[in-house]
Amino acid sequence: MKKEKTPQEQAAYEAKRAAQRRQWAIAHPEQTRRYGREFYKRNQEKRKAYSREYNRQHREERHAYAREYYRRKKAENPNYVRELNQRDKERRLAKAAALAARKAEARRLARHQYYMENRLEICRRLLTEYAYRSIERIKALIPERVEAYLRAYPFEECGDRLIRAVLFRHFQLRSRQAEYEDCYEAGMLAYLYSIHRCAVLECSYTVPYIRKMVRIYVNCALVVYHDTRELCRKNQLSEVRLDADPTGRRY
Repeated sequence: MKKEKTPQEQAAYEAKRAAQRRQWAIAHPEQTRRYGREFYKRNQEKRKAYSREYNRQHREERHAYAREYYRRKKAENPNYVRELNQRDKERRLAKAAALAARKAEARRLARHQYYMENRLEICRRLLTEYAYRSIERIKALIPERVEAYLRAYPFEECGDRLIRAVLFRHFQLRSRQAEYEDCYEAGMLAYLYSIHRCAVLECSYTVPYIRKMVRIYVNCALVVYHDTRELCRKNQLSEVRLDADPTGRRY
């Protein structure tokens, strides 16, 4: 039969257990915090209701304590409230900046994911619809200025040479490769588009703009050229070419 503890023994036992729990909490701070967070998460609504009821019952007492606290702080430092407001403003601005950065990063990742999932269609539309539509619209608005830019930056000097340099230096493409012609045509389209865009903007950095657009359009041309590979990547398939067997066999 279990012996009943006297009140003194029970109090001593509880004090001993409380001391052991305090020592364990001091020795394991992270685990103690985790237990606390999990407890508040499980009892979130209950804790909120308890806090609201406590604040309601002690409203006047809390207001009196707050007034006395601020009176004491202002006596110690006349600029206390101003410094407190400035610190709060800086904290709010930092929080808003962090939130804006997170949103911008989320938008960037969403755009990148959308492009990766639909880049074949995006590149195809860029090369077959958007560029031609933009060129026609600009040429109808300012034909004289477009002709002036074409004379100032002729294709032989600012088009052909830039395209061949980009194909060789940035994409390691040579004229004997199968995709070279498609990429060269994309570079020509990029040259025309750049001339028209620079004409409407009246910019002076035409050559760097042409070089940049040539890289973009050639990259799109490579995506479209390897459309089978893009379709396989999008549908988690493996690309198999019967004419790629190194032994020359046909199946």
